[in-house]
Amino acid sequence: MPSSEELERLADDAYTDRRITGHAYCSRCGYNLRTLPYIYRCPECGQEYNARPLVMKGLYLPAQAAIPVGDLLAVLLWTVAAAVFLYNAIRPLNEWLMALAVASVVLVIVHFCLAWVRFRAFFKATAIERRIRADEEEW
Repeated sequence: MPSSEELERLADDAYTDRRITGHAYCSRCGYNLRTLPYIYRCPECGQEYNARPLVMKGLYLPAQAAIPVGDLLAVLLWTVAAAVFLYNAIRPLNEWLMALAVASVVLVIVHFCLAWVRFRAFFKATAIERRIRADEEEW
């Protein structure tokens, strides 16, 4: 019985000489990869991709373009919670509420960082979508 790594290598070998017949786009720059091999590098930006049906690595997927509403709501919620905990922990000094306030501030920072990363991915995806639409209009 071949191992999973050997099966992956065999599948890659089977798709090495095949060409992409439909429209597939690079996830970094949005370049149309049609007529290129299933496993290759984007000629525009050099990113590796694997367009095998079960892998789909390095390809633009429209689901990537979503505003991170959940992260924004979490930032808002934890900011309010941190403010309430801090306000109540200061007069008189309450160690438990101060610990909750510090934990809430940490959660605000974590969710803000997640929202920042996801917003960057959202704006990158919308830029790729604009490029794809422009390329399709030229056809």
